[in-house]
Amino acid sequence: MPRKLKMQDTVKKLSDSTEMLEKQAQTEDIDVLVDVGYNLNEIKKTCETLLNDIKTKVKGHAEENKVKQINGYSGRTMAKISQSSSTNIDPVGALSVLKKLDKLSMFETVFKVNVTDFKKYFGEPPKDIAEVTVVEYGSISFKEKKR
Repeated sequence: MPRKLKMQDTVKKLSDSTEMLEKQAQTEDIDVLVDVGYNLNEIKKTCETLLNDIKTKVKGHAEENKVKQINGYSGRTMAKISQSSSTNIDPVGALSVLKKLDKLSMFETVFKVNVTDFKKYFGEPPKDIAEVTVVEYGSISFKEKKR
């Protein structure tokens, strides 16, 4: 089977599957919605994994060939590769800048604490420095039942 037909077949199967789930999602039956949510979550995880693998391969190809754009097989798509950046600020240096500018009052505005890192090194933060917000029904995850 030519790769174009195989790709179109894969896209068609995914489209048919999501179309069926979309119709089922219109129901008011909560138990059906739980099943649909689980199935959509599984598709999402699979798609994210596949997409990340594809991005890695395309980025590698782009870097190796020194290109910033790659056209798709179909002729109607393309991948645009651009720079990404991140900035880390030394907290001690930033604090000295605040002092020099006489802006220590802005300390709480510009400094955020990574709670995960704090817990890793120091354990649970004391209640007098931490504000915990609990939303009783704020999170949902779909899982397969253990048999």
